[in-house]
Amino acid sequence: MRPYLRVANVYEDRLDLTDVKEMNFSPKEYEVFRLEHGDVLLNEGQSPHLVGRPAIWRGEIAGACFQNTLIRFRAHAGVVPGFALAVFRAQMHLLRYLRIAQITTNIAHLSSGRFAEVEFPLPPTPEQHRITLEVDKQLTRLDAAVATLNAVQAKLKRARASVLKAAVEGRLVPTEAELARADGRSYDFASALLERILAERRSRWPKGKKYQPPAEPKTDDLPDLPEGWIWAQVKDVGEVKLGRQRSPEHHAGPHLRPYLRVANVYEDRLDLTDVKEMNFSPKEYDVFRLERGDVLLNEGQSPYLVGRPAIWRGEIAGACFQNTLIRFRAHAGLLPGFALTVFRAQMHVLRYIRIAQITTNIAHLSVGRFVEVEFPLPPTAEQHRIVAEVERRLSVIDNLEHTVEQNLARCGRLRQSILKRAFEGKLVAQDPFDEPASRLLERIRVMRTKRDRGARQGR
Repeated sequence: MRPYLRVANVYEDRLDLTDVKEMNFSPKEYEVFRLEHGDVLLNEGQSPHLVGRPAIWRGEIAGACFQNTLIRFRAHAGVVPGFALAVFRAQMHLLRYLRIAQITTNIAHLSSGRFAEVEFPLPPTPEQHRITLEVDKQLTRLDAAVATLNAVQAKLKRARASVLKAAVEGRLVPTEAELARADGRSYDFASALLERILAERRSRWPKGKKYQPPAEPKTDDLPDLPEGWIWAQVKDVGEVKLGRQRSPEHHAGPHLRPYLRVANVYEDRLDLTDVKEMNFSPKEYDVFRLERGDVLLNEGQSPYLVGRPAIWRGEIAGACFQNTLIRFRAHAGLLPGFALTVFRAQMHVLRYIRIAQITTNIAHLSVGRFVEVEFPLPPTAEQHRIVAEVERRLSVIDNLEHTVEQNLARCGRLRQSILKRAFEGKLVAQDPFDEPASRLLERIRVMRTKRDRGARQGR
């Protein structure tokens, strides 16, 4: 039994050895498949843009071998492994391997035969050393810059969650109670707002159907709210509806309408570049149509993104929604923007994960569980101030995030440029006293001929 590497272990210019498997290699097989210090490993099978992703083996695990999902390149004398790595990285970024790979479903296969015939720019050995040192120096600086940008990005993510959390806990702006005391006036308690909402709910209750008063939310494990606020449940403050199921018979018909699905709903934004259509009868349209101010939440999504919400602002006339989304329509007195803030805050503190049903890697929120989630309700005037302050602060964070993303993209382009210049011989100065690469190549060919002849005689 010997440790062996596979695609899961080989990333660009780094190895992840946290999970190394073992299998049996006979002594003869070990001689064929063992890894030596300086071997370059490339992903033979990988997603198209990453096929041929390379890293160097530096003897991290004694006696290690490699699997057939990897290609091993072992440099001949006079070829610097670090330079070979730079060449392979440059070729990967230029999609050189993608042009010769065979693609099955979404996996590209390079094959050692096709890879062996790829062109290789060969400079003199001393120049290879200079190029390798310069690539390492420049990419080390670039990696440090990327690490700093990633750290900033993580801080901005935490800052966004912090703003949303403070907003729904009444800590972002002065409360209505504080302002009213300072001005010597009265104000409208959230409890009175909730009573009006529930009275309106009761007045619209279907005739002949017994009225079911809402249950009191369980607040034992909930934090205390600011003066003037009240705990409610989602179903108390708005109408909640699951979208229309998609099925083949609805793909055609006289009443085709655009509809939204999970692929369109991101956090606080909608991607409407690909909106599908299906048939909604006039009666179905009345049930599933979207109105300006509706909040849409992902019903089925990866666990950490389940319940991801955005507001509909009437972007497409006559649009409806599918049953992968939940529609929340706020009652009078509740601002849709404040409801969105609450739902975003709850998503970030993983409130919906705790009640979701998870199948494979998809979490399902369900209307039944969502409607019973607690909802912190402030007075309407305070909602306006909270929404305005959230928008102000998050717009600053969004702008900073956009700048970070631009710089990360710039770093990616710079990385490709460094490798490309190394590949093209433009990264370091040439030395006229270096032995020509043609002589190096001739020696390699002679050594290879002798080795192949010896192997045939040995057989």
